[in-house]
Amino acid sequence: MAKFINTGCVTCHNGVGVGGGIYQKFGVVEDYWNATGSDPIDKGRAEVTKDPADLYVFRVASLRNVAMTPPYSMTGRWQPCRKP
Repeated sequence: MAKFINTGCVTCHNGVGVGGGIYQKFGVVEDYWNATGSDPIDKGRAEVTKDPADLYVFRVASLRNVAMTPPYSMTGRWQPCRKP
C-alpha cells in the first residue's frame, strides 16, 4: 500500500473501485505508442469526441479484483503509469 501511494498510483486509481471514475492521458512521461510498439495506435476518446484535447485520453482502469483479471493495460501486460 505504501508503494502504491508513494509512487503516485493513488492519484488516478482511487475511489470505491480503486479507479474507473476518471479519464487520463496516456504517455505523460514518454510517447506510450513508441515505448510499447502498439499497433494500431488507439487515439482514445478523441475518436468519439473529435476533440483534440482528448487525444490519447482513456478511462483509468479499476483495480478491483486486479489479481484475478489479467491481462492488463492496452498491451495485455501490467505496466506502471509512470506519472511525473
